Amino acid sequence: MLDVLEVPDKCDNGNFMPLAKRLEKINDISLPLKNKLTALRLLGNAATHGEGLLCRKDNVDAYKLLAHVFDKLFPAKENELDVLSASIIQNQGPIR
Repeated sequence: MLDVLEVPDKCDNGNFMPLAKRLEKINDISLPLKNKLTALRLLGNAATHGEGLLCRKDNVDAYKLLAHVFDKLFPAKENELDVLSASIIQNQGPIR
């Protein structure tokens, strides 16, 4: 998603940029939307490094946040998702 938004993934020295820094560099979105992305980052960190700290509710919370962010940043046009799902079903997988 950050690549689509053209947020750099490397620092000036060529090293990969931490996700927190990449989130800071996102332009043209509201602070509440950036906060939702930061909350997702923190849930992801807890899932990856937290030794089982997440529960099902946390997963649902993450989904709600991600769905909201995607809806705001990449709104689907009328019937676009119906056409997309029909194409995937017809192709029996990804559309190439």
